[in-house]
Amino acid sequence: MGFWGGLFGRFILMPLFSLVPKNFGALFFRKSSKDADTVYQNIKTTRALEVMYGFSGKLKLTGTFLDSIFTYFWHHNIANAKGVRNRIRLVKREIKLAVENISPAKAGEPIKIFSIASGSARAVIEVMAELKQKGIKTEAKLLDLDPKALELSKKIAAEFDAVNQITEWCNDKASNFMNYCDGWRPDIIEMVGFLDYLKKEKAEKLFVEIYKQLALGGIFITANIRDNYEHEFVSRILNWEMVYRDDKDLIDLFLESGFKPKNCQIIFEPTLIHGVAIGKK
Repeated sequence: MGFWGGLFGRFILMPLFSLVPKNFGALFFRKSSKDADTVYQNIKTTRALEVMYGFSGKLKLTGTFLDSIFTYFWHHNIANAKGVRNRIRLVKREIKLAVENISPAKAGEPIKIFSIASGSARAVIEVMAELKQKGIKTEAKLLDLDPKALELSKKIAAEFDAVNQITEWCNDKASNFMNYCDGWRPDIIEMVGFLDYLKKEKAEKLFVEIYKQLALGGIFITANIRDNYEHEFVSRILNWEMVYRDDKDLIDLFLESGFKPKNCQIIFEPTLIHGVAIGKK
């Protein structure tokens, strides 16, 4: 996000949307562009995230002129959208680093990656495809409750020639992921985008089970949104409610489940909205 775009969003756009009636603000957002309407109609789903991932950063004149202008406007001026794109880049980097760090100890055996609430699994699949070109073996299980998300991940896996690296697509709740770990202990567990919707008690239970199932020396990668100046816009206008956590809240989930403080860290993407947290068992 450019300097002026950031100032505009923080000091003009967000205060303006805090003043207008909720229904008017939502209607204006939806009608302004096809991307905006798709995001609004698919709040909390993989489809909404994929719309944000797909923004090229450039103004493209497709459809009507106003649609093109507003598509660029929203993607460019909404910090949360920029943060989501930063997050996937950061997650891809950390998955790649985790695989490369674990690989020498595996003696040529594939690194096992379990993606919980995987959505499109774009980050996992793209990294696996990249590492395949380097001769590093990986395999993954992808679990999501939404069958449409799993279908999308199958298409992405086919696009990146990674279908044979997915050992199982699991259509199930995140809390049941351990049922798919019998005889298949993951070296890496990735759960990004789901913790934003988990209350403390459920998050604690899931973290305990993740620590239990993770292989010794394995790495858990997750993320959480923290409070930011667009909170009211996202929740009131978009109806996109999330569980916001600060640094301490996020690290406490790791420590209470068994991870040691020296083996945990949080890395924030440039907007400082999304923190990617990494814990090593």
